[in-house]
Amino acid sequence: MTQGADAGEPARDTSTAWQRAGLRWRRGRWPLLVAGAVLLVALLLALLVPRTTQGDLDPNSATQDGSRAVTQILGRQGVQLSLVTHS
Repeated sequence: MTQGADAGEPARDTSTAWQRAGLRWRRGRWPLLVAGAVLLVALLLALLVPRTTQGDLDPNSATQDGSRAVTQILGRQGVQLSLVTHS
């Protein structure tokens, strides 16, 4: 009886761990890069959206009840404003 492929044994994997890791990286890098790009775009969009609050007469709020426009106009006129909150 002979040893090896003739005896019906499965072929042995002769690749090294580094070779297998490299193959997995080459196969998986595009999905990882796409996911990273989507995450980066989402992060940038979240940072670029102006932060507004919803309080009545809040100088940072751009809603109808907010006073952001008044704050900006007064700031251009040289008036210094400060937001004071009490909890």
